[in-house]
Amino acid sequence: MSQAEETEFKISGSFYETQLGDVAQATQACVAETLENRRESLGAVHQIDSDFGTWIAEVNGPVRSQLESARRELAFSQYCVASGLYRQAYVGLRLFLELTFAAVYFSVNEFERRRWMSDRSDFSWSAALSSDGGVLSRSFVQEFFPSMAEAALTYSKDAEASYRHCSQFVHGKDRVSRLIPDTIEFSGEVLDDWCETAHKASISALFLLFVRYGIELDARENQNLSDVLVGNFSHLSGIREYVGLTGN
Repeated sequence: MSQAEETEFKISGSFYETQLGDVAQATQACVAETLENRRESLGAVHQIDSDFGTWIAEVNGPVRSQLESARRELAFSQYCVASGLYRQAYVGLRLFLELTFAAVYFSVNEFERRRWMSDRSDFSWSAALSSDGGVLSRSFVQEFFPSMAEAALTYSKDAEASYRHCSQFVHGKDRVSRLIPDTIEFSGEVLDDWCETAHKASISALFLLFVRYGIELDARENQNLSDVLVGNFSHLSGIREYVGLTGN
C-alpha cells in the first residue's frame, strides 16, 4: 500500500469510526427515551415473545430450529424499534411472521420443506394464509384442533393485516415512510404503531403454535404451556374448556 493509499485508508477509517459512533450515540439516547415513555407497551410484546419461547422449547423435529430463528427475528425487531431503527423493526417483524408460518406449513408438508431447504422452491405467504388449506384455515384447524376452528379466523386476519402493514415499510411506501423520522430519534407515534402490529402478529403466531401442537404436546397437562394459554387466550371459551376453566 502506497503512502497516499495508507493516508486515505486512515482518513476513511476515522470517518467511519466517527459516523458509527454518532449512530451508536443516537440509538442509545433513543433506547433511554423509549424505555422512559413506552416500557409497558414493549413489555407486553416481550412477554408474548417469552411465551413463544416456552412453546418452542417443547416442539421437536427440524421445525424447531426454524421457529427459533423466527424468535430471534422478533428479538431483533424489538431491539430495532427501541433504538429508533423503525423501518428495520418492521422488516424483522415481517420475517418473524413469515418464518413462523412457514415452519408450521412445512411441518405438515415435508416434501415442500425439503424443496425449500434445497432452494428449489420458495415459501408462499399467500398459500400459508389461504382460506383453502392454509395453516389457519377451517380445514387445517379442524384436523389439528377442531374446537379452535371458529376462533382461528380472527388470528388469520390479524396475521395477514400485520404482514401487509409491515410490507409497506419493507417496500418503502410513501404513506408509511413519511411517519419515520429523518434521523434516529424517538417517535411515540411510530412506536405505538409497531407495538400494536407486533402484538397482533406475535399473538397470531402463538395461537398458530397452539393449534398445530396443542393436542400433540398435551398442553393442558404441561403447566408451563397451560399457563401461556390461560395468560393469552382465556377470553376464548374453547381454551377455557380445554384447560378446565369452564366454571370460571
